[in-house]
Amino acid sequence: MVGPSTVREAFDEDVMHEVVPDLRFLNGGTTGGGIYVFEAMNHLIQQASIRPKCIVVGLNARMLIARDIRLNAAGYTDFLDLTNGRALVAKEQPALRSEAHEQIVANTLWPYHRLSRQLGKLARTALFVAQDKLSWHGPLPVSAFCYGPRELGRSNMYRYDDTEPISGKQWERFVRIYEEEGLFDPKRYAHPEHLDSLRMVLDQLMKITPHLIVIQQRILLSLQEEIAKVVKDEGLDYLVDKEEPVVAGKSNQGKAI
Repeated sequence: MVGPSTVREAFDEDVMHEVVPDLRFLNGGTTGGGIYVFEAMNHLIQQASIRPKCIVVGLNARMLIARDIRLNAAGYTDFLDLTNGRALVAKEQPALRSEAHEQIVANTLWPYHRLSRQLGKLARTALFVAQDKLSWHGPLPVSAFCYGPRELGRSNMYRYDDTEPISGKQWERFVRIYEEEGLFDPKRYAHPEHLDSLRMVLDQLMKITPHLIVIQQRILLSLQEEIAKVVKDEGLDYLVDKEEPVVAGKSNQGKAI
């Protein structure tokens, strides 16, 4: 299972394994940032040289609009170098392109650079946890151990059937954020270059798995009706062009659902 945080926080591997004990489930959800993030996820899968029986790609409305990738802030540059990341970095917004390019150059010149970054994050996380439990004078906030905002932030726990309804203030905050991102602006959806990127990724994934499933995930049930006004059929028309499948041409290796 690959996709943004709605995949990471929605699919509980242990629960799925209990239902189907003969299969192994791997939640590869990371963090969203726009449709080009799927290209970075595809690089990770290709590097791992895995051949899963099925790949599930989760999409939500925020991934389908024109948004910044934020490759470096999201940690994707830890897995990229000049051989596979140059084209992707070129799609980053100009203000963030320089730092992402510096990271992939460092990864190319010194392959252990990416490993040192990951070990550094683990070490700073361990220090935060240790002082949080052992400090006598009040623990430091996690931000004191971060190089960037939310770098070491903890993921949300799994949520089931909206057991924790959001408050009125949270609702207003979400609507404001989505309005600023252009979630309700039809012009932000289905850019030709975004469609081409998604088709390319799905086509490559079909070559390594016999079954590829694309699912449209909801962000908030209360917003689904508003989003449907912008993206017909709950966003699925973004994946379809004149009733043709997403992947241009059929793959001999598998099929897409």
